[in-house]
Amino acid sequence: MPRNVSSCPSCASSCSSSSPPTRRASGWNHILPGRLRVERGTFADYRALEHFHYAPGKPAVPAGVWRVVYRERAWPIARCALQRGFNRKSAIANRKSPTLVAVAVLAYPTPASRARERALHLAPAARYGPRLAFVNAHVRTIARVIVHPQFRGLGVAARLVRRICEQCPTRYVEAFAAMGEVHPFFEQAGMRRVAPADESEAAYFIFDREEGGRDAAR
Repeated sequence: MPRNVSSCPSCASSCSSSSPPTRRASGWNHILPGRLRVERGTFADYRALEHFHYAPGKPAVPAGVWRVVYRERAWPIARCALQRGFNRKSAIANRKSPTLVAVAVLAYPTPASRARERALHLAPAARYGPRLAFVNAHVRTIARVIVHPQFRGLGVAARLVRRICEQCPTRYVEAFAAMGEVHPFFEQAGMRRVAPADESEAAYFIFDREEGGRDAAR
């Protein structure tokens, strides 16, 4: 196996490392020295970033949380450092923990929505009873998407929403956005925008798993 030649901070020179060559990261990672990872989170992650969101209040009934974390690149330990008594376990323990950069909250839907009724061709009457049971069984709402200001403009929000659409157990995933014109990441993630009936309605987006998202619906 070829050795990776890197700059050693211990001897300020180039020396060989036993680690294999590092492959160039793809996607959003190629512009960052570390890596971004989408994974399941907790409501504590939401509380850590909620002050960056423009809307006050908290999601009513959360159904799940996803997050994006940033991990700094783990540089290989040079052979000369090991020969000088460098403690590998101590170095690994002292590496910085991942940084939380984005979070999204999936919630149970509201009982009634005019935009949802148009998108799913539901009758506007009888919003409770069987209608409520249908919505709770087949629809989830992306209630919050928050990206730390230092990591905006990298496509993090779209990647986060796409992962939720992939992993959500229901057929439909919807989102309401007062700033949908300014932040089109829902459409970038594959959700379909439903035209508002009037100016009082917020922008509405929906993902249909059976259609495969916006591209398949075209």
